[in-house]
Amino acid sequence: MTFNGLEEDFYTLQPDVKRINIKQNILFNNSIGTFIYWNLAAYSLSKILTKYDINNVISFLVPANFVNIISNFYLKHSTIISERNNPEIYKLSKIGEIARRFLYKYSDFLVVQTEKVKKWAISFLDIEKVIVIANPVNIEKESINAEDRVIKDEYIISVGRLDYNKGIDVLIKSFAKINSKFPNIKLVIVGEGELKSQLKELTKDIGIEKSVIFYGYSNSPFELIKKAKFFVLSSRTEGFPNVILEAMALGKAVISTDCPNGPSEIIQNGLNGILVPVDDVDKLGTAMLSLIEDEKLTLKLAQKAKEINDKYSIEKIMRKWRELIK
Repeated sequence: MTFNGLEEDFYTLQPDVKRINIKQNILFNNSIGTFIYWNLAAYSLSKILTKYDINNVISFLVPANFVNIISNFYLKHSTIISERNNPEIYKLSKIGEIARRFLYKYSDFLVVQTEKVKKWAISFLDIEKVIVIANPVNIEKESINAEDRVIKDEYIISVGRLDYNKGIDVLIKSFAKINSKFPNIKLVIVGEGELKSQLKELTKDIGIEKSVIFYGYSNSPFELIKKAKFFVLSSRTEGFPNVILEAMALGKAVISTDCPNGPSEIIQNGLNGILVPVDDVDKLGTAMLSLIEDEKLTLKLAQKAKEINDKYSIEKIMRKWRELIK
């Protein structure tokens, strides 16, 4: 069940999956309007649950979580809610935060993706109600060879939206420190975003525009990642960095900032990847230089990185969800 009226789904659904829209045609620009919207949506949800004889409801993100919980007051059912971001960084309004802490107590379980978010949750919920289930790594073989554009030069790669949180400005400045020593190695940045023009100007200002490739958006960057020397994540914050899992699953050495949330729970520094402080241009540059100059280190990290395929396999992650639903 979704809150929008789009006719096309963002993800391809299996034939036995039915999407039902419960969008309410009401405008809200204040707390009272929002409260009315949640209640109308929750009432609509309870009617659908009755119609289809549904006993378990899993919701993702705060608005859906609120509707899920409120609908339980209309019709009793199992309520499993999920936080997909770091609530300590992506904060709600003061009233929204009060509502979250109040309503979440009426859920059966709260699923989070990292231990750090779990610590936040158990500050107001019983620890037994908070379950950590990360995203799985899922790279289909047919998607690895999906890219048409070929980059012939050696390159380092980063994938992500071009916004402040992804820290691409720091990555570019760090890359500039190694570019003079290794001018034949390019930096490939895959993604789009509101800072693209500013980031391009930054490469011109520091004289490395010919060495940085703004690749644009790709819905299947796996072949690009696979052919890169190594992968870099320069984020200031993350919900859960799926792209790190994907790069490691492809057997790439990964350098990541030790940002909240997720990288430090995926990467064991020096064993299966490298962690550097957030916003530290020098240390990120030093880490990239170490992988360029030490091929044995790069290979060692890459080999250990592939073990992530087992820990975050779809089978293991789905088993956790099934056990929770039961």
